[in-house]
Amino acid sequence: MQVIKKDKLVENAAKLAPVLAEGSERITKASKGKIGHWAATGLVSAMQYTKTGTTEPDPEPAWEFVRKAVQRGVMLFAPVGFGGAAVKINPPLVITEDALKEGLDVLEGVAKEV
Repeated sequence: MQVIKKDKLVENAAKLAPVLAEGSERITKASKGKIGHWAATGLVSAMQYTKTGTTEPDPEPAWEFVRKAVQRGVMLFAPVGFGGAAVKINPPLVITEDALKEGLDVLEGVAKEV
């Protein structure tokens, strides 16, 4: 708790939350309809891949997204959620705005490819 207070990590998360939300929206648009839903709270975002024209989870592109992101240097957890089709983005609380934007740019590029 002392580090969280001393390093103002709560304030940093609050400042960067809109950046993550905007980036998540860009990534969703770049997916050309493959991401059917996204949500963000603070420094946690999740985007669910769905089968085209449905709300049915589609885990294959979610796994491909994670693999390509990791290959490009952006560490992500394995897909989560119902059907294993949700990609979770949760950068560390100490991340800088520049680093977050750089990572989101990489993920936007990945979404265009998947």
